[in-house]
Amino acid sequence: MTCAAHSKRLTTTVSIGAAALAAGMPAAPADAQEAVDVTIDGGVSFSDFSEIYFEQKGGGGFDVDRDNGFYGSVAVSQKISDAWDWRVSANALSFSENTTSSGPFSVTQRLTGVTADAGVGRNFAMGGTQLRLGVGLLAARYEQSILLNLDGKFAFDTDIDYRGNGLTLSADVEHPVSADGSLKLIGGASLAPTSGEFTFSSDFADAEESIDGDALLSAAYLGLSFQQNETTELRAGLRVDRFDGDLDNDAEELGIAGGDMTTTTAFAGLRISF
Repeated sequence: MTCAAHSKRLTTTVSIGAAALAAGMPAAPADAQEAVDVTIDGGVSFSDFSEIYFEQKGGGGFDVDRDNGFYGSVAVSQKISDAWDWRVSANALSFSENTTSSGPFSVTQRLTGVTADAGVGRNFAMGGTQLRLGVGLLAARYEQSILLNLDGKFAFDTDIDYRGNGLTLSADVEHPVSADGSLKLIGGASLAPTSGEFTFSSDFADAEESIDGDALLSAAYLGLSFQQNETTELRAGLRVDRFDGDLDNDAEELGIAGGDMTTTTAFAGLRISF
């Protein structure tokens, strides 16, 4: 089943479910003033995308290092009631230039990715465990830049730019592991089937072409959090992000357009309540 088919099925299911949940959403009292939570994370990211891609395209003639980069995210949330909240967030991945060479040829590649989403969540308390199930809308942009150089005398750049949007589903869990509840195990996962366009541009041919396509964005994380005081929580862990691109109409696949990129990040951050 294609990514587009998954997107259509999930869109229908989530739309019906969200409407049913929203109908039963209780309103907060007019004089209620809930705290606003701001969560900021940052970390070091790694990916084998360039190594896999160049081996496929170059027939194993390139010695490629893994991609190294940085990850950052910020999220703002506030309770609507005891059970419901809203949340907006943004995430960014930025990798350093990765250069490899074979004979007179050298290839330099750079990857970036940005997402932004907004939605609501339903919170459940199960003993000491807190579970949040969320649904919302997400916009994504991923870029791949490839610079081919021939012995320093001839070079041309090719860019692949994906822009898409779609629904996002998420689940987040917190479970206390210390007697006083200050130390918690945290984890979660998200899935976002998006639809949009892949735009290909090259300065060699001075041309640009856009092709409809889809991308399935998924992520999972696991870590620990420590409640330092009433308003500040420290957190750290590992997360994995994946981008699966798919071109419509059986168009020729190139790079992230028709490929997949998996990123592993060691992150640390904090959550502050205002």
